[in-house]
Amino acid sequence: MTGSTSSSAEPAPILVGIDESPARTAALRWAVGQARRQGCRLRIVHAWELGPGEAAVLSHDEREQRRKSVVADCRASIERVLGRAAPDVAADIEILEGPAGPILVELARNASLLVLATHDRPGRRRLTAQSVGHYCLSYASCPVVMVPGKPEDADPQTGC
Repeated sequence: MTGSTSSSAEPAPILVGIDESPARTAALRWAVGQARRQGCRLRIVHAWELGPGEAAVLSHDEREQRRKSVVADCRASIERVLGRAAPDVAADIEILEGPAGPILVELARNASLLVLATHDRPGRRRLTAQSVGHYCLSYASCPVVMVPGKPEDADPQTGC
């Protein structure tokens, strides 16, 4: 008995970790170009957390309102950037609550590539900053691309 297997499976998506920095536009644009070359979707993820002070003082209802606000604002901002950079590229946008490094590493298991922006942190700030990029480079199971810099044509107010 011969069975036929379909090889029309869609290629694994490119995972793009997005934050609020101006460099995110450069990372997104690079990922868009790669998605076009590979013929795959983008999976754009923004992970966020309440600050320790916020988490301690907000009621359940206030936390839920804050979550809804963050999700709506992030989604709108990412859609604006994506609309300008690549209206023709298929993308899924997810706004997730939790630590960015572990979230991205977990999601990278089902990705062909993980794309992140680099940040210019001088001196001590570089040494003491919790680096999502370093975490992902250390633990991701797929290749990780770090895209440098702020794009020259970015809007200085939004970074987009």
